Amino acid sequence: GVDGAFARPVSFKRVWGSSNWDCSFALWDMVPPKGYVSVGCVATLHGVPPPGHDGTPTPYRCVREDLVHSTTPEERIWSVPASSSDANSYVLFTVGNLGNTFC
Repeated sequence: GVDGAFARPVSFKRVWGSSNWDCSFALWDMVPPKGYVSVGCVATLHGVPPPGHDGTPTPYRCVREDLVHSTTPEERIWSVPASSSDANSYVLFTVGNLGNTFC
């Protein structure tokens, strides 16, 4: 069954931010509770943490891990290479699903 299919994230972890463009924004990973997975990240303007970062109600949910499966990324839609200020590179891909989501 799908009882307990969704759960609120335990917290959020900022994984990227930029103030160099016309629109300052940040990307946040959802930290899932045990037995759940995050299936995407949350984007916010001006680096403001997402709703729920401080324990307040949040609209975001993680999915019970036995209800998800892996997929192959399709088209790269955005990327930022590593730099002297950030050793990580970031890439967003579309994935084949009806939700038109990205990873």
